[in-house]
Amino acid sequence: MGNGALGVHAACMAGAWQALVFGFLGIRFDDNGPIVEHDAPSRMPPRWQSIEMTFDHRGKHYPLQWRREEGR
Repeated sequence: MGNGALGVHAACMAGAWQALVFGFLGIRFDDNGPIVEHDAPSRMPPRWQSIEMTFDHRGKHYPLQWRREEGR
């Protein structure tokens, strides 16, 4: 169909990003920026210790970090 230039399908990449951000990490956005679900670190795979991302929302940068709690 000609919509996978160089093997990359942009719509599929966007869907994967949305699944990670909105589903796995539970992030929502409102007028003040991102809202993070407090239990997101509990959904990380066992070998992951942290996740770090920076979001741009309405002209502002929001660095976000999730860390696995000790003992989990």
